[in-house]
Amino acid sequence: MKQTWILALAYGIPTAITMIVFKAFEYGAVNMKFILLSVIIIIFSVLAGLAFAFFMKYLASKLGKSITIDLDSNEKAVKEGGANQLIKFEGVGGKMVLTDRRLIFKSHKVNVQNHQEVFDLSQIKSLKESKTFNLLKNRLTVETSNGASHTFIVDSPGEWIQAIQEKKSGIQF
Repeated sequence: MKQTWILALAYGIPTAITMIVFKAFEYGAVNMKFILLSVIIIIFSVLAGLAFAFFMKYLASKLGKSITIDLDSNEKAVKEGGANQLIKFEGVGGKMVLTDRRLIFKSHKVNVQNHQEVFDLSQIKSLKESKTFNLLKNRLTVETSNGASHTFIVDSPGEWIQAIQEKKSGIQF
């Protein structure tokens, strides 16, 4: 829920500021009518931000359900969730699945760069959690033994790291 509010405010605050600045030029002076209008703009912008955040979560959920990831017959899924892989300037949306042997990311069909990434757990050298824009702790960086680094945006990256480390060390859930 915290991420929903941060997304709502990240959308709503710049919108409100822009609208208030334009209205300030229109009114030319600060008076009660301008202050009341500014309050209404702020409330509307935050509500619009919340609507945007919930719509994006709904859309991501719907797209995530349409993604099927094929597992080997002797493989068991342990954790799955929505994810975005950061490739150059695009956040490629999709689904991430952790199995007892692999970490798999598969993009959904609405992306420019459609692909699937598969990491054998034995090839994962390190995992790192970090923040996006110093606000949201939602980045998961996977470094492989060949030196490649892959960054994903996920909910609760710390939980992903813990689950991957437990699977790497052979601990069963």
